[in-house]
Amino acid sequence: MNKFAKRILFLSLALGVAVGLFWYVNTYIYQFLASTDPVSVAMIPSKERIDLTGIQSEEFNVAFQVAQQDVSGMQLILSYDGKYIQYGKEYSDSGFIPQTGVSYEVVHEEVVSSEGTELKKVTIVLVSTEAIPPTPNNSRLLNFKFRVRVPEGGDEVFQDRIQEIKLEVNSEFVGSTSGGEATSFSSPTDPVIASIALFRGTATTPVPEVSPATPTPIQEPTPTMTVTPLEATPTEP
Repeated sequence: MNKFAKRILFLSLALGVAVGLFWYVNTYIYQFLASTDPVSVAMIPSKERIDLTGIQSEEFNVAFQVAQQDVSGMQLILSYDGKYIQYGKEYSDSGFIPQTGVSYEVVHEEVVSSEGTELKKVTIVLVSTEAIPPTPNNSRLLNFKFRVRVPEGGDEVFQDRIQEIKLEVNSEFVGSTSGGEATSFSSPTDPVIASIALFRGTATTPVPEVSPATPTPIQEPTPTMTVTPLEATPTEP
């Protein structure tokens, strides 16, 4: 076989492989991950208001609720202000809190800072080890830990400073339909946000209140009457 014929054969094989791969992806992979209705999720903070007066940080949890859908895998992308909030991975081994009866495992967890800003994003990939579809009254609840903190080197005083942990729209969810077919769920159409209000006052000792003195009533002297006895007049005999 000459050199030209070898090239033709090689190109034919390459084209056949490419066409076959394209057909396989469109026939199986695309249908496997065909998108359905938006996933129904919510984020619920364990504390809605945190007082940082006299302390540098405080931990709280965020519950991530998946309702009425069988989501067996997800890639969550959460964004937050890194000046005031830290994800658990930043100060411990993981921010995911395993729970009894919730069969999810973390396979990837990464925190990335946005250049030139305080914004941070954490990517969390979780996979379910059991196929147990949730019911309307038994939704799946995942827990993640965060902590709020006072900015480094600052004695800042603030009141009800709202901080948000937001689920980014490019998060991904895969699972099964009610008929048991593999599918992907589109991201929620409405924003999914957990909000926390931060408060920090001054650590001053309150001045005790002094009750006003009760005036003592002045007693007027009681007038006295002196009785002078009358002398008896002698009677002549």
